Amino acid sequence: MRAACDVLAPVYLASGGEDGFVSIEVSPHLAYDTQATIDEAHRLFTAVDRPNVLVKIPGTREGVPAILRCLQDGLNINITLLFSLTQ
Repeated sequence: MRAACDVLAPVYLASGGEDGFVSIEVSPHLAYDTQATIDEAHRLFTAVDRPNVLVKIPGTREGVPAILRCLQDGLNINITLLFSLTQ
């Protein structure tokens, strides 16, 4: 992950942080556990330790507060596992 982030770092910098991200996903097994999702997102973000890492969080009912918390904490977040219009 770090190597991929480093390869895309010039794109990230040239785009002002709009492009050049590398995604890593919180395990879908945690999709229904808000606190475990928050903890894992933080662990992944910290472990990669690059500004252009994007942590994917499942878009479940329990994932929504995790997404909000992680955004408040300054993590780059992508919402994943959305399969219907209601989600």
